[in-house]
Amino acid sequence: MTPDEIKKARKANKLKNAKQGIARELPQLGEITKDENLKKKVVDKFNFQNEKNESSDEEAEDNEASNNVIDVQIHEFNDPTANTTTFKKHFDWRNKIDIGPVYSQGACSGCWAYSTVQVIADSKAINTGTRPDLSPYHLLSCDTLDSGCHTGNMATAYAWIGVQRDGILRSRDFSTDITSAEECPLPSNLGSNGEVLPEAQAPKPKGIGIDGYCEIAPLEGKDTILALMRAVKQQPIAVGLNVKPLQLYGGGLVQVADCPPASTDSVTAINHAAVIVGWGMDEAAKKPYWLIKNSYGVDWGEDGYARIAMELTEGGAYGACGLYSEQNYPLTDGTSCAEGSDKRWSEIQGSEGDVYLMPDYVLVLPNGGGLLTPAKFTVFGHDVTNLLKYTSVFCFVSCIALILMEIAQCIHPEMENWGTTATSNSNTPSSGGERTPLDGKSTVEEAQKETLLAKNDDEKTKSHTLARGKKNTTYGTSENA
Repeated sequence: MTPDEIKKARKANKLKNAKQGIARELPQLGEITKDENLKKKVVDKFNFQNEKNESSDEEAEDNEASNNVIDVQIHEFNDPTANTTTFKKHFDWRNKIDIGPVYSQGACSGCWAYSTVQVIADSKAINTGTRPDLSPYHLLSCDTLDSGCHTGNMATAYAWIGVQRDGILRSRDFSTDITSAEECPLPSNLGSNGEVLPEAQAPKPKGIGIDGYCEIAPLEGKDTILALMRAVKQQPIAVGLNVKPLQLYGGGLVQVADCPPASTDSVTAINHAAVIVGWGMDEAAKKPYWLIKNSYGVDWGEDGYARIAMELTEGGAYGACGLYSEQNYPLTDGTSCAEGSDKRWSEIQGSEGDVYLMPDYVLVLPNGGGLLTPAKFTVFGHDVTNLLKYTSVFCFVSCIALILMEIAQCIHPEMENWGTTATSNSNTPSSGGERTPLDGKSTVEEAQKETLLAKNDDEKTKSHTLARGKKNTTYGTSENA
């Protein structure tokens, strides 16, 4: 089915209720999987029935069980002792800033790039009052940490932008379409001969930079929802979701029963990126929802937007369409992370120019290879990773020192007797025949030993003399006889 045919199908399926018709199977459009059996796998896993009139009694019971979701209400997150209401029933950034146009990614798996550009421009609009026209094609063409139209991720896109001197370029400074990597512009601080100019001599950066990004802990139930509401109140948030069941979405409230996670694994539960720009309350269903801005053009959903229920799955982790698996947003113009979010930023380290996400030293692998997270070791809940690291370094240095000592003794065998030679020399008699006293006690002991030896020598001399005299008398007596 061509993109034009899909648009016609969407228009023909404008629905009053998102539960009807959104589960129709479609081939891939952009980032969704080519696996035609994926939907069946998801349906079997979550007991979600597409054709209720064909369901057996057992399937009907399973379908009823799948509706056991955890309801969420906005008033749960308001402090009853506060003088003002923190979270009202409706909040919509479209009524506060220039939210920009609805992108249409077409057949390119570039949802990650469009979402990244959207939230950076939103942050600038909130903080400066002016919305920059940023180029998603710059990311799709030049971001070496992602895979262009072959998928990517907002976190790695932030990491790449964070180490670029020129940040992400405006549309006027880049091509109006995707280009080859060879056509990507060089950093603006390079001279005519390729040398890096001193910062004082380099021109002003061309694009828009960021000060890192914030990450909301995933899959922590209502804690994740609370942190997400705090962040959305500060600025629009990029999120991951399962878009497979929403290909023919024409409007209405999307709930867990309509759109479950793509799998029970947190990585594969989502396959698309979009942006939360607010929340509201569906009065008919009495359920709050997230207002999602997609990149499928204005013919999709409700003029390019969707309303996805805040509810949680029965396990209390995932939301409708796999929401709460990943959510992040960039920092610009000196802003800080909202409460419940953790800051991350990128740095280039090493001679190879590797990009790391700080403060956890997570290596960002190139070309969409993902993240290489260092191992962590805990004992009774305490992180002992650094202790083990320093201990291993100490042991390594000690082993090297012992090996060097052994090698030195093999080369110079006399080294082995240096210590004993020095000790024996200290107790050796001097050239005058006298012993060199070590201390007062040693001198007394030596004198006593010499007196005892002299006494023994005298007794031996007398003994020999007496023995010799007795022998002579015998001989004389014998002779006289």
